[in-house]
Amino acid sequence: MAVSPLSVRPVGTRSNSRREMSLKRIYDIFCKAQDTLISIILLAMVGVVFLATVCRYFQLAVLAWPDELTRYLLIWLVFLGCGAASKNDTHFKITFLVEKAPYKLKIGMMAVKIVVTNSLYLILLYFSIGLIQKLSNMNQMSPAMHWPMWFMYMAVPVGCFLMLVQGFITDCRTMAQVVKDERGKEN
Repeated sequence: MAVSPLSVRPVGTRSNSRREMSLKRIYDIFCKAQDTLISIILLAMVGVVFLATVCRYFQLAVLAWPDELTRYLLIWLVFLGCGAASKNDTHFKITFLVEKAPYKLKIGMMAVKIVVTNSLYLILLYFSIGLIQKLSNMNQMSPAMHWPMWFMYMAVPVGCFLMLVQGFITDCRTMAQVVKDERGKEN
């Protein structure tokens, strides 16, 4: 069972406050909803591709919309999955230098990583919101399904927001654990 990022408290704080428990409960519900949505999207993709394959194989019909729907579902799956990867701290990373670094350098490296990655998420979030506004003003529709294109591209800011929030929570948890481990070594 995965540990919620909000379950690790900073050193020296009290536990079981009502506010902390309600925030943890909200965060856990949010994470479960995100994981459920990812699963539903994946199942929908498999179902749509299967339907299109059966229709083409048995020459029942050549459907135009499955390719487009699968493409857009994949985009949403990727960006929601990036948020989940931030939550679980499973993005690709090279940890050799951080693990071998002395305590103060390790904290500094982690702080730089937090600032750089969150800055990149904010930049991407900012520019993707501008793109969404332009697409919304143009009223562009997808060719086969006739859905608004701004909705398809909305996956980018949603995913960046998830990576920003969940990554920050996970990074703070990791940093607190490093501080706790270092204090445990001193005692």
